[in-house]
Amino acid sequence: MGPRPGWRSSPKFDVCLGYIHANYARSTSISKLATRARISPSYMFRTFKRGTGFTPVQYRNLLRIEEARRLLRNRALSVEEVARQVGFDDPRYFSRVFKKESGLSPREFRKQLGGRIEGER
Repeated sequence: MGPRPGWRSSPKFDVCLGYIHANYARSTSISKLATRARISPSYMFRTFKRGTGFTPVQYRNLLRIEEARRLLRNRALSVEEVARQVGFDDPRYFSRVFKKESGLSPREFRKQLGGRIEGER
């Protein structure tokens, strides 16, 4: 995941994008993200949306769900542990976001994996 094809990135946009990728499990406000890039929150929000097609929070949640899919393959981790590891304090909220983005609940996703476990293809 990253900028849209054809998007001409800027160093300030790259700061925001890089920070979200490195800290997706943390809750970060728009104003904190904008401060890191030394731009106004409204400009950062608009630029981010134009560059990725998502708001910063939507983008962060997509990264979290992408990592959660990987972690859910490890059956030794509970759904609650996976939720915490990817930055969701509330497992029910994690399940709602996961289902919205994946079309399946975390448990349904795991069930669909069947007998496959971590490391198998």
